[in-house]
Amino acid sequence: MGHALADWSERIMMAMDDYIVPIKRLWYVHCEENEIPQTTPEELGKILKTDERFYFVEEPKQDWEESEEEMLRLEKMGFFRGPKVMLQSRVPTKHELVDAITRNIDKMMLNLRKAYEIRPKENDKTEDELIDLMLKADQLKKEILKAMKEAGEGENQTAQEVQGPGDTNRQENPPSL
Repeated sequence: MGHALADWSERIMMAMDDYIVPIKRLWYVHCEENEIPQTTPEELGKILKTDERFYFVEEPKQDWEESEEEMLRLEKMGFFRGPKVMLQSRVPTKHELVDAITRNIDKMMLNLRKAYEIRPKENDKTEDELIDLMLKADQLKKEILKAMKEAGEGENQTAQEVQGPGDTNRQENPPSL
């Protein structure tokens, strides 16, 4: 048995739809369940990074800085910066990856449509950008589904098996999802 917070994180992640989960999202769930948080996001990350049950994914450095207000706004919408984790026991199959990607693209399309509906009506540039984004997202979805249909074989392979022989379970760069 590992650290109590790692055990808790594993339980929570098993119930989530997402395969890769931001540490900060886990921490917010922890805060909702506990009146007084038992850890910080940084401490939770250190615990999970040293636990063999998790792949730990560092987020690449960004060239831009966001204000704390902007970061909080993004987090309220479910967009979290920083390191992420994935359970080693829950590496998705190709089919599960396609489903997750399709769900995310559908969610993005819904949000783009909502943004289009509330856009400033007198701003043609915004309208054009939103239409362009919706067309690109739709094209991306079609290309992904076509590629997965063509791959067809090995539909139940995990992303890890697709990487090839010789790869270890504990990778610096886990499967991209």
